[in-house]
Amino acid sequence: MTVHAPASGDDDDASASSSISDVVFNVLEGYGLLGDDAVDATRFLRSSLHGFVDLETRGAFELPVDLERSFARLTESVVVALDTWSR
Repeated sequence: MTVHAPASGDDDDASASSSISDVVFNVLEGYGLLGDDAVDATRFLRSSLHGFVDLETRGAFELPVDLERSFARLTESVVVALDTWSR
């Protein structure tokens, strides 16, 4: 599935966004996710990763637990979710 990025006036940005979308949809196809399921899973994946990175860069993770450990658990949970998405 090819997704067209919103027009931003920046052709390089639009091309990069489209390329990334293509990669994500190809990966999700390996999980058997197509069509609307792939769109939902893409939003889930993007929200999970973006949220973690945004909170980390803002210094919002002040608890004394290793961030790498927390990120590893997040990514492991994403894989489990994608493996069971269609159930």
